[in-house]
Amino acid sequence: MKLRVKLIIAFITMSLFTTGLTGFLMNESANRVSEDHIHELTDLSLNHVKDMTDKHFSIYEQGLTLLGKSNFLHNNMANTMYQSSVVKELEAYNNTYPDVLYTYYATVNKDFLIAPHTELPEGYNPTQRPWYTKAVESKSFNWTEVYTDAFSGESIISASMPVYDNNGELIGVIGMDLVLDPFFEELMNIKVGNTGYLTLIDSTGYTLMHPNKDLVGGQVPIESLYNFVTDGFEGFIKYEWMGNDKTAFVKHLDIANMNAVLLIDEKIDIKMGGAPIRILTLLVPLFISVSIALAGLVSRKSNHNSSISSFNGKSRAESGKRSEGNSEEKYDPFKYEGR
Repeated sequence: MKLRVKLIIAFITMSLFTTGLTGFLMNESANRVSEDHIHELTDLSLNHVKDMTDKHFSIYEQGLTLLGKSNFLHNNMANTMYQSSVVKELEAYNNTYPDVLYTYYATVNKDFLIAPHTELPEGYNPTQRPWYTKAVESKSFNWTEVYTDAFSGESIISASMPVYDNNGELIGVIGMDLVLDPFFEELMNIKVGNTGYLTLIDSTGYTLMHPNKDLVGGQVPIESLYNFVTDGFEGFIKYEWMGNDKTAFVKHLDIANMNAVLLIDEKIDIKMGGAPIRILTLLVPLFISVSIALAGLVSRKSNHNSSISSFNGKSRAESGKRSEGNSEEKYDPFKYEGR
């Protein structure tokens, strides 16, 4: 084997090894970049969910707070005329906020007004209800836990706040029930990567919102995620579900002890996210190998042509010399030339 061929083979081998190593490092880099990118996206998405939740619930809180500070609630509710005026105000609040199911007002004397009108069980005592006692104890606006309405099956949350007269004496509690399903539908439009989706889990480990409706209202079936949420952690946790590696990103919300949880299959998203770099990793060695092969062919052809040109030039020179030698005339002093 000629030295030139050996050198070309050695050069190609070293080039392929170098590009292979470079490809491996680029692939690892692609994985890290994709994973970092996924974590950045989940952080942005969870912060967006928190902002959406805060803004959504603050609208209803502000409206109910204005209603609770209205002077018409200070009137004697034993008077049917005053009761009628209060009910009209409660109905106006419902019309302003379509997702409000009921708005109600209970006095310390156990008078109870609700809009729209609904039949209550006999002996109903509003002052013993959780929404009433919680408002009295906290002396401020508060939200209850999310629960499922027994009649409609919808996700409901209640809000309440104490009502004081001009002397600062407690005279009652005003509250409302808010349907959450429309807001949950909006939240479920939030996606991350190719596999990520959003769910809401409360602090006791029960699922409040999930694309799979069958899981809503039940305990989180993943023990590690359940423990992570119920122990009050934020951040991310990796777990296995049905043979697939998953990652859950958890962020606390300020409303009703809810947690926004983004679930994602990182392996799939990392693989798809780093695809362009991996394609480049495959193309670079191929391009270099083809370039080297072409360069070798061109070099061999050039050397071959050079050898032929050199040989032809030498032949022409020798031929010229022979022609020149034959054309020379020797002087013959005895040769007669006529006039």
